[in-house]
Amino acid sequence: MLRMLKKMDGVILFVLLLLMIVSVFAIYSGTQTDSTLARHHIKTLLFYTAGFVAVVGIGLVNYKLVVKYAFYLYGIGIVLLVLVNFVGGPINNANGWIKLGENLSFQPAELFKMILILFLAHLLVKRQRNMLGFWRDIVPIGCWAFVPFALVMIQNDLGNALGYVIILAAVFWIGNIKLKHAIIGLVIIGTTFFGFVKAYTTYHEQIFTFLEKVDREHWAERIDPWLVPEKATSKATWHTKNAGLAIGSGGIIGKGYLQGTSVQSGRVPYTYSDSIFVVIAEEFGFVGPRYSCYSTLFLSIGWC
Repeated sequence: MLRMLKKMDGVILFVLLLLMIVSVFAIYSGTQTDSTLARHHIKTLLFYTAGFVAVVGIGLVNYKLVVKYAFYLYGIGIVLLVLVNFVGGPINNANGWIKLGENLSFQPAELFKMILILFLAHLLVKRQRNMLGFWRDIVPIGCWAFVPFALVMIQNDLGNALGYVIILAAVFWIGNIKLKHAIIGLVIIGTTFFGFVKAYTTYHEQIFTFLEKVDREHWAERIDPWLVPEKATSKATWHTKNAGLAIGSGGIIGKGYLQGTSVQSGRVPYTYSDSIFVVIAEEFGFVGPRYSCYSTLFLSIGWC
């Protein structure tokens, strides 16, 4: 055990600890004026502590053993993604949460991100760094990733579903995909993206009506401020508009800890999660997010 502990990257663990401390203080600043989120920073700290223990614990386990049973983990994850459709409840329009108690919920889609990485790594190990074949490797791996993607889309959770696509793209790149296949993939993605933008801006009213009928109008509320701001509702632009004003008002050095006027007045929603960057930017200016981004970039490069 001691030998495996010595193999852990102390620098990466330190950066993780630093980011944890910054985020806990930022969450406190972003929630301290909202009585409904009282002690949310304490809950976050407890989750971080549990996560840190899990990271160290997993580091003590032979990763080959984990990869060996990745198929079973994949199966368990799929069962959870199916189960949540029957016993889960909605939070922020996504029907993908399983309640574990009065104030605790669990989202299988988030857990499955780690499972998907392990499972796809398990498939790549069998290739022994050989170039990925299209029908032999790319198509089957894509199908394995499509199953959870479809299940999460059914849960009305576009964000996590797109996360699986990003994981798949990263796995293909790391897995030694052929250059011609990568170029073809990029062309298809680029064509699809620009086709979507053109279709959405041209047939916005028809698409919005369709999304309302299938109870997906909140997708339009996320897309409209970006593609067609002139047609976006005030509700759709509220978050991005106020977040942009808060970030810009932070300037170079910020307004000071607990002094962010937009954050403290409640004009920016979800300051404990989606808008945590806004809290740091308004109160610590350009300097704060800069070092946060540097730390995250360092972790990405370090693990690669």
